[in-house]
Amino acid sequence: MATIIGNKPIKVIQGTTKDIRRKFNADVTETISSVHIVCDALNLNVELALTENGEFTYRLPANVTSQYKPMVTTYDMKVVYTDGSIGVQTGVPFVVIERQNLNGEV
Repeated sequence: MATIIGNKPIKVIQGTTKDIRRKFNADVTETISSVHIVCDALNLNVELALTENGEFTYRLPANVTSQYKPMVTTYDMKVVYTDGSIGVQTGVPFVVIERQNLNGEV
């Protein structure tokens, strides 16, 4: 099972782009086939892409986050390994923050 580095809550402001990044120990990254983030409350089920620096990333576009209502919910992360085994971390916080302008208006 991989050790997750910096697996913390996802916080996104409505109507803004959010880069989701997850990093694993270097010796484990080569054994990972795919990483998925699933949040039923937001109808989100995405596969993160492996970058050159060993991070798994996904860009959540502003046109998607603009449809989210402010809430605190949770997401699950599923890691599929090259040997076919699966690791799951459940109940990680996912926070959608209401977007406000500089005057505090919504």
